[in-house]
Amino acid sequence: MNFEEFQEENRKSIENISKTKQVTMIKIKGDISPATFNQVYQQAKSLGGNWSPAQRTFVFTVAPRQPPKQHRVKIRATLRLDQLVESPWNRRGFQEDYDLRRLAENIVEEGQHQEIEVRPVGEALELMKSGSPEEIAKALQDRKFEVVIGRRRWKALQLAGKTEIDASIRPDMTDLEACEASYAENEHRKEMSDRDRGQFFKTLLEKFPDIYPSLEAVAARLSSLGHTQITQQRVGQLIAHYEYVERMKEDQQTDSNIETQVSMLPEAVTREIRQRAPPELQPEILRKAAEEDLSVRETKILVEVVTVPEVPVLESLREMQEEAAQKTKIEEAKQDELKITWRDFCPKAAIDDVVYRLGSMSDKKLKRCVISVLSWCWFTVKGQGLMDQVFQEAESSGFVEKTEERREEQK
Repeated sequence: MNFEEFQEENRKSIENISKTKQVTMIKIKGDISPATFNQVYQQAKSLGGNWSPAQRTFVFTVAPRQPPKQHRVKIRATLRLDQLVESPWNRRGFQEDYDLRRLAENIVEEGQHQEIEVRPVGEALELMKSGSPEEIAKALQDRKFEVVIGRRRWKALQLAGKTEIDASIRPDMTDLEACEASYAENEHRKEMSDRDRGQFFKTLLEKFPDIYPSLEAVAARLSSLGHTQITQQRVGQLIAHYEYVERMKEDQQTDSNIETQVSMLPEAVTREIRQRAPPELQPEILRKAAEEDLSVRETKILVEVVTVPEVPVLESLREMQEEAAQKTKIEEAKQDELKITWRDFCPKAAIDDVVYRLGSMSDKKLKRCVISVLSWCWFTVKGQGLMDQVFQEAESSGFVEKTEERREEQK
C-alpha cells in the first residue's frame, strides 16, 4: 500500500489533511470504532507515520531532496574540554545549575558512565566528512566541537578540574537533528523550565519553518517523536511566556539579582500576571512572585489584592454612615407618622408596644397579623355604617380612585 492508497481507503476516518513541503499531518476522527482505528494505525505505521495522541494526528515526514547517505557516522574519542563549545540549540535561560557540584563529585568518584554527544563545527566538519584518516586524526586534536547532548556532564567536569571527556562524534548530524536531540536530552534528564521550552518552540518555528510551519505542527511532531505529549494550546502558552519574560528583562523591569528566579517561574504564574494585572504593576508583582516562589493560587490572590481599584476609604465610610443615618431618619419618620395617626385613639405606651411587636415579627407572621387587623377593621367599619365616610377619606387622600359605581352614587 502506498500513501495515496492509504488516504483513499481511509477517507471516511480522516478528519482533515494538512501539508507542507516536508510534513504531512493527517488528523483522525474521534468517533471511529476501536477496530477501525487499529486498522488505520497499523497501515499508517507501516508507511512511516508517527502517531500523536494529544492531537489525534499521524505525522509523515518527507526527507529533503539530497544524495542518500550510505551510513550514519559515529566516532568515539576522548576530547579536551577546551575543544568543546556550547550548542546554539542547547542554551538554557539560566547560567547556574544548582546541582552541578553534586554531579561533579559523583563523576569524580565513579567515573563518566556515558559519553557526551558532539558534532564538529567549521573546518573540522569538512575534514571528518571527507578527509583521510590523518586529517580526521588532526581534526580530533585541535578543532572545535559543539556539545549536543551532555552539557551538564561537560560543565560538571570543568567544575571538578578535569581536562578530558569521553565523547561520541556525529559529523553528519544536521541542525534539526541537533535541535531535537538537545530538547529530548533536557526534557528527560534535567527538566526544562517553561521559559526554556517556550524558547525552544519559538526556535523551531523560526529556524525550521518547512518542518514546523505552525503551532499544531510543533505539537504533533514532538509528540510523535516520543517526547512528552503536548497540545497546540500549550505550545502557544509557553511561547507567550518566553516572550513576556524576555521583554521584561529587555525593558529592565526586573531586578538583575533575581533574573534566574524569574526565568524559572512556571508559565501559569506569569499568565496570571500578564493577563490580569495592570502593566504598571506587573514588574513588582513578577519580582514578588520570583522572590517568594509563589504558587499559581498565591499569585492569583496577590494580583487580586493589589489591583483593587483605589477607593478613598474615609470618604466612602462617611458616605456609608450618612446613607445609613438617612435611612434611619426615614424609618423613624414613618413610625412617627404611624404614632401621630393612632395617638388620638390609643395611649402612647400601647402604640410603642405595638410598633415594637410589629418590628420583631417575621415576615410571614407579620403578614398574618396585618390581614387579621384589616379584616377586623373592615367588618367593624361596615357594621358601623361608615363605609361611605371611609371611601371619601380614601379618595380625597388619593389612596384609591373613584370607581364608576361610586361616581353614580355621588350623582
